[in-house]
Amino acid sequence: MNAFLNLGLQSAICKAIGDLGFENPTEIQEKAIPYLLQGNNDLVGLAQTGTGKTAAFGLPLLERFEKQKLPFALILAPTRELCLQITSELTHFSKYLDRVRITPIYGGAPISKQRRDLDMGTDIIVATPGRLLDFIRRGDAKLEQLKVIVLDEADEMLQMGFIDDIRTILAESPESRSTWLFSATMPGAIASLTRECMSNTETIQVGKRNQGAENVEHSYYLTRPDQRFPALRRLLDAAGNPYAIVFCNTRVDTQEVADELLRNNYTAAALHGDLSQQQRDVVMNAFRNRLVSILVATDVAARGIDVDDVTHVIHYGLPNDNESYTHRSGRTGRAGKHGLSWILTNKKFAVRIPQLQKQIGKTIHKKIFPTAQEVCKSQLNGFASRVAGTTADITAVEPYMKDLLPLFENMDKEEVVKYFLAEEFDSLFKHYENAADLNVVAEQVPRGEYRYSINLGERDGFSWPVLKDWLRDTAQLKRYAIEGVEVQDTKSEFSVAADEERRLVEALEGLKHGHIKIKLTKLAGGSGSGSGQRSERRDFGKKPFRREGGYGGGSSSSSGGGNFKKNTFASKKRR
Repeated sequence: MNAFLNLGLQSAICKAIGDLGFENPTEIQEKAIPYLLQGNNDLVGLAQTGTGKTAAFGLPLLERFEKQKLPFALILAPTRELCLQITSELTHFSKYLDRVRITPIYGGAPISKQRRDLDMGTDIIVATPGRLLDFIRRGDAKLEQLKVIVLDEADEMLQMGFIDDIRTILAESPESRSTWLFSATMPGAIASLTRECMSNTETIQVGKRNQGAENVEHSYYLTRPDQRFPALRRLLDAAGNPYAIVFCNTRVDTQEVADELLRNNYTAAALHGDLSQQQRDVVMNAFRNRLVSILVATDVAARGIDVDDVTHVIHYGLPNDNESYTHRSGRTGRAGKHGLSWILTNKKFAVRIPQLQKQIGKTIHKKIFPTAQEVCKSQLNGFASRVAGTTADITAVEPYMKDLLPLFENMDKEEVVKYFLAEEFDSLFKHYENAADLNVVAEQVPRGEYRYSINLGERDGFSWPVLKDWLRDTAQLKRYAIEGVEVQDTKSEFSVAADEERRLVEALEGLKHGHIKIKLTKLAGGSGSGSGQRSERRDFGKKPFRREGGYGGGSSSSSGGGNFKKNTFASKKRR
């Protein structure tokens, strides 16, 4: 017997769920569905990504569905991908119901087709906030008869800057509606929104608030900026056959890491904000179908990704806020499977590890990098084990054996195995022949650098990634020349590598940004001798600086990969 019947769902919905192979509800479904079937209730549901939140609100929504002239329900989600995923799941759930019209509304698609879909009539709108507001202002989306509004991944919508749009949309809907808010974490702004826009609210929580996914093991590795990619490759090589997401803080890092992985014979692709929607679809379809094994993504671009079998999440530097770490890590360890979350960071940002541990309720273990010999051993053992245990059909090889076997007649079995392995892993052996001990490198004294202040800030359109990239490009500096960027309203601070200081000063001398003449001020506490110390300025005034997260990189946009052997998305823009 389908256990969903015991939750109060009608047989037609339970039959559709059974067709999808689901027999038992998850914890959030078991708690939320009966409550939402009771009547005109508001709900806050807190549960991690991958715990079945879509069914937790989608099934009771369909159970309560009533035909009417204008839309019955609205579901808001942060990304196009999540909109389409929700639409697809609701379509499957409503398979045996009288026709339920579900319309996805999102940016990056022709507005004319979506307008036609709305004009033809719809029962449930699944939308991103920005595009829906466009339709509301045009008079094409009418919310007067809404009975239910669902805010899915509410914390992600907050981080993407949709909070004011959500307030506007809620104000356009009837006060008598039910509001169901689902989120992985509960930041203060979301708690405030629930107090403003919801009443008689029940909170259903699965796991501890803001806690990471239960099946994920967390670790961190100390490295230096100039050794970060070798460190990433070392971990990927040691992992054997990872199906991973590598999170970067900027679009530049995202593209550069993906390109470097391709050059190192990994099937990788970049996913970031400068890709067109068509390019994003190509990348995501390739990742879902395992044509790409490593997806390199920014936080915003990765929102709404729903892939159950991701083995590793790797943080190429810590994100700017702790909640983002929870979201990133939640992309692995889903559907009851074990996942690994690895952080690449340096000593400066490792001080945040205790905060993250408190947030996720788990220990983040400090690990050491595997040695070159350990990596090679892992690769050889993995390959040999797969060959020895293969169930592949060998009959296709039989016609060629007569010609091939004489080539090996003067070798014994051990020699044949050695030569095959040497040929297969030739590039790996050469790469690790003189590889450094990354654990020793990480402990070495950091580079010399100087600390500067510049008279540009948020008022001039700069965030820390944009300023970092602008400085690097304007002075044609090396990739890791600028670090520690901190941005305030009218000024900013940053550190520049000692060997690049003169180039930076000369490039900015007499330069203007708009009508502002650039003024650089050297601060106390920097060092060109190799000490790597920075001025520890803690008093930044009443408004804090926007601090750089992780290692960061510039945010000037690059292109993203659709052809995974050679990147063909080669547009280059500047912010």
